[in-house]
Amino acid sequence: MDGSGVEYEVIGLDADVTAFDVLPNGGRLRSSPGTRAQPGERLCHAGAATGQACGRVDSVEKGWFVLTGAAAGERDVGGPVYALSGDDGAVMVGLFEGTGESPAKVESWRAVMAQLYVDVPLPGPQPSAVMRMTTR
Repeated sequence: MDGSGVEYEVIGLDADVTAFDVLPNGGRLRSSPGTRAQPGERLCHAGAATGQACGRVDSVEKGWFVLTGAAAGERDVGGPVYALSGDDGAVMVGLFEGTGESPAKVESWRAVMAQLYVDVPLPGPQPSAVMRMTTR
């Protein structure tokens, strides 16, 4: 984990692509700006290759954290990492950066959103972040 910067990509969606916030377990994914990963915390990620896989936070450092014990494939990169909540939903914590390596690196959602606001400043008050996944 080198913490050398945040990587993210913003894409435009074709009109026939539907964005949604429903996870593989049927719960809703939401954003809470104050949420941070904590060592030992159980988090899950949703990816195109593995669906939902869960593990534990090993370490947290400079906008990144390490997730151990969660299966992953190359097509999972960029998927949401989240904490499951008691209402069958989840709270966004990061973006999956691992590519099948163990342990997997995850970019902090806070760090991604902070960099996004620097890269694309919006006039007026900043809205709260929304995470949407896509299907084809």
